[in-house]
Order: sequence, then structure tokens, then C-alpha cells
Amino acid sequence: SYGWPIGRDALRPYYEKAAHYLELDTGSDFFAEERSLSSTGNTKIGKFFFSPPVRVLDEFGEGLAKSKLITVIQNATVVNLLEADGSVGGCVIESDNGSKSVIKGHVIVLCGGAVGNARLLGRLTRASGIALGAQRNIGKWLQEHPHKYRMFECLLRPDVSKEIFSQGLINQEKFVSLAPHEDLVRKNKWADFNFQIGEKEHEISQEMLIMAQNYRSLFSLTPVVFEATLGMEQLPRVENSAISSKALAEGLDGDLNLAFGEDQDELVGHAVTWFTRNIAHSISKPAVPVDTVAVGHLHGTTRMAASPEFGVVDSSTKVFGVKNLYVAGSSVMPTNGFANPTFTICALAIRTADIVLKEMKL
Repeated sequence: SYGWPIGRDALRPYYEKAAHYLELDTGSDFFAEERSLSSTGNTKIGKFFFSPPVRVLDEFGEGLAKSKLITVIQNATVVNLLEADGSVGGCVIESDNGSKSVIKGHVIVLCGGAVGNARLLGRLTRASGIALGAQRNIGKWLQEHPHKYRMFECLLRPDVSKEIFSQGLINQEKFVSLAPHEDLVRKNKWADFNFQIGEKEHEISQEMLIMAQNYRSLFSLTPVVFEATLGMEQLPRVENSAISSKALAEGLDGDLNLAFGEDQDELVGHAVTWFTRNIAHSISKPAVPVDTVAVGHLHGTTRMAASPEFGVVDSSTKVFGVKNLYVAGSSVMPTNGFANPTFTICALAIRTADIVLKEMKL
């Protein structure tokens, strides 16, 4: 009930379009079967693709200017929504100089972040038609991507190291992403995680230098020292929130409440155990353990669900109960895995655009 109400196949054609718009050179790799490390049997190679900086107005400004359907307004912020008989008739925008104006539309799509989308929806009353359950879920279920950067140095098992280098699995960004297979994650009821390991050439600890010498003697192989970063999924929890009822009642934006909790610490333990048993020959942790930090990937505050009991928007990303209000962005993601969200954000937005165009019969 708390997962995605749509499957991967529903997004696949939109990922292909998103790859084009984001100038991602994925080839067919993204859509191929997940690649496994044969040397471990339970490890998949994570897929990370990096796009060049894509600036909307640079890339699409000319087309936007020519469109009869689009008006671009810059240096302004949406501050409220206009409710009217079970729908939203438009929005109030405020410019940098403090002046306000009203923009009207037949269909409204909120494309802000997980905080902005939630705080705008949080101002809606029942006059908009919003379902009671959806209203209760707005702003809640906030999720991040907890990371432990440069968590430890490591030497890989010889068979793992050989496979990674012989098959060219180190990408152009000089790292490889390794994660347990989904069936292992489900079996153990873990949240998702991956280790991003990259070669470390400088400032190697004395402990690791000794380990590297022993590695060379033991296997007659040139040791390659890696540095590992752990990226994790944060499970959705209702108490993690981008707004509070008290702040909304006082006309404020709201409070951000985000805690990782004991389950995140448990996941760190499971992840390190999995890595040391399956990937690493030896590891060297820093004298001071690294902190778990947030990376600015916020999700889930207007989550997609099969019913308003569990979310804010339906499988079409339309707000439950409101005739003409849609949401695009990471705020609709009910779970977030460990991967950077931009690719999926773009795919979801293109899908929402298709749905809206059909709704408007354009």
C-alpha cells in the first residue's frame, strides 16, 4: 500500500525521452538487464549516468517563446493557489519586488521541489475538493538519501578486482557502484543501498599501506586501494515532514523535520557486513567514524498512491479529489531507492505532461 502504484514499464518510454532531454549517453545500458558480478553471485553493478549541465532556457527557450500554450514568467514565486468549486482556478505569484498577480489556467501542474510542492498544497482547504485522506498526507513521509562519504578504504577480493578491471566496469567518473540484488534485499527486508567505490591514489592511511603490502605478498598482485561511499534509501515515515499544522495555521511556510532513526544505523551495519563478506578483502576505517549526512535529495511529501488513504496524488499524479491539479517532481515518489532522482523526476514530468495533454484534448 505504501509503494508505487505504477510499475517500471509505465515509465520506460518516458525514461527514453528523459535521456534525450538530459543529454544522457546511456545507449541501451539503462534498459538492459542489470549486470551482475559473477564472482559474488549476489551483487549487481549500479547504473550511474551523468549529464552535462542542461539549462532549460538555453536548450528550450526558443521553443517556449514560440509556443502559444506557454508563457514564461521569471523572477517570481508561486505563493498560493486559488480554489474554486472542487478545482484550482489559478495561482498567486509574487515577484522579487513584492508585487503580486494572479495567473489563471484550466489545468495547474506544480513543479516545485518536495518542500515547495507540499507547502503550497498544505494551504488548500476542502473547497478545492481535495480528499480528506490526501490532505492528511500532505508534507509527511519526507525522505532523503542518507550518505556516509569516504566511509572507509578497502582492498577488493582478488576475483572481484579482476572482474571489475577486466570487464571495464570502472566508469569515466572513476568509480563503480555495487549493490546487493533485489531478491537479497527483499529476503532480508532491508532498505536499498549501494557502495560507490573509487580508486584512491593519495593520502592512503598507514594501516591500509600495510594491508596493501600483505595483499601483494599473499596474492602476487598489485594492490589497488579503493575508497568507499555508502548511499542509502530512507524508508518513508509519517513523522518526517516538510510542514507542520501549527506553522500553516500561523501563515508560515512550515518546519522541516527529518530524522534518520535507529533503522538507518541498522542498515549501515547490514551494508558493511554485506560488503565485507562479498566484496572486500580488507577494509580500514578512519579513527573517527564518518557521520551520516543528507545530500539534498528530498522526496515523498506529495506521494503517489493507489488511494488517498496512503498518499496525495493518484497514479496520474493528479491530486486526489481536485479536478485539475497535478504535481510533478520528486515529491510524488513514494519510495526513493538510492539513485540520484533527476532522471526519474524528468521521466515522471514528461509522463504527467502527456496525461495533461490528453486531458485537455490537445
